[in-house]
Amino acid sequence: MSRSRGGGDSIGDAKEPNFMQLKPITHKRKEYSPMKFNRFMLTATAIMSALAVTTAPVSAANTTDKGYSYYCVNASWHTTRSYEKTNTSKVYVKPSKSPSRRTDVQTYCNVGGRPTNKTSVGTATLRNGRAYAITNGVYERGDRVSGYVMTWLRMRGTSRTGTVSGVWSPDWSGRGDVTIV
Repeated sequence: MSRSRGGGDSIGDAKEPNFMQLKPITHKRKEYSPMKFNRFMLTATAIMSALAVTTAPVSAANTTDKGYSYYCVNASWHTTRSYEKTNTSKVYVKPSKSPSRRTDVQTYCNVGGRPTNKTSVGTATLRNGRAYAITNGVYERGDRVSGYVMTWLRMRGTSRTGTVSGVWSPDWSGRGDVTIV
């Protein structure tokens, strides 16, 4: 048997390994560390909380046009039916008819149980045939019912007697050719 300089067996003398004598590979079990476990749980909780916040169900915006039509005598105020406002968007209004070609509009909701005008400019005067997005504080400051606020419009023709009509929606989609008030 000849030896190589490295001290190992020469190629001719190589033995096949005996698989029966091999020991299984064992893993050392890590010791329990309360500090590492607490850090892991804190991180996992933070991640799950962030996911819960970002994936919470969101109500769809109430952007469906609702028609209104009132007969106003001497520019008297009338109120639309109330609808759910589901976000902080502007209120969409498009008047189509008014005896003076202009309509005064206010966005309303209950605050502390009392009807309150939440139109940022107080009263918005709108021209017939144009679409408007009215800035308001309804969703931010109104009384919440199941996560949303009920809102309605108060409106009148600016003068004379006649029909005031058009469409509106509590939530504006943010699209379209509108005048922002």
